[in-house]
Amino acid sequence: MDVAYVDSEILRAELQDIRRLGYAVDLGGYLPGVNAVGAPIRDQTHKVVASLGIVGPASRLKEEKLTFCTIHVQEAAAEMSRSLGWNRR
Repeated sequence: MDVAYVDSEILRAELQDIRRLGYAVDLGGYLPGVNAVGAPIRDQTHKVVASLGIVGPASRLKEEKLTFCTIHVQEAAAEMSRSLGWNRR
């Protein structure tokens, strides 16, 4: 997410994309100069009970490194979810 939200329709569309992808990326949209990626941790009912993320200065956590981090954040979040009884439908 690299946009400050003022329009609820834009926010809804972004949230729909995040749900579809299974992770969220922020490129300084929330805090300038800070990039992040996060993924949900789900329980056996598929409810999101926590999240796992990586946050860092944009100067060190550039977009290409975020791609690498996204894969590992998703894998770790899925592993934690499985330990809580979640299984992908």
